[in-house]
Amino acid sequence: MTPRSYQRIGKVQHRLRTATTALEAKLRLRMAEGPIADVTFQPQYVLGPYVLDFYCAGLKLAIEIGGEPEAEAQARSTARARFLKKKGIAALRLAEDAGEGDIEAVIALIRDRVLDRREELGFTLPRH
Repeated sequence: MTPRSYQRIGKVQHRLRTATTALEAKLRLRMAEGPIADVTFQPQYVLGPYVLDFYCAGLKLAIEIGGEPEAEAQARSTARARFLKKKGIAALRLAEDAGEGDIEAVIALIRDRVLDRREELGFTLPRH
């Protein structure tokens, strides 16, 4: 990648960070407090032509928030899903309103998906 490409990616990441959903902002704050199930997620992870909301490279696990209902957005979403599957990346998709109640319920969903993913990959650890 050229230095100019990195500059463009940085600008896109900044724009996305400033236009986050309420759930993304809550998760970003919660994840800054420490790992979830001993796993750290990187926000706004650039992977090929896509920016993942949160990503754990060690488990190849993405957390995707929200989505657009329009047909064009669904086509993009399908292409994105194929791209992630080809790379061996699993995704946990959360609705934008999932965090309206207690954020800890969302954290519990993420924790369960992390534990399931560890088992899928053969990294079995005891569940707490």
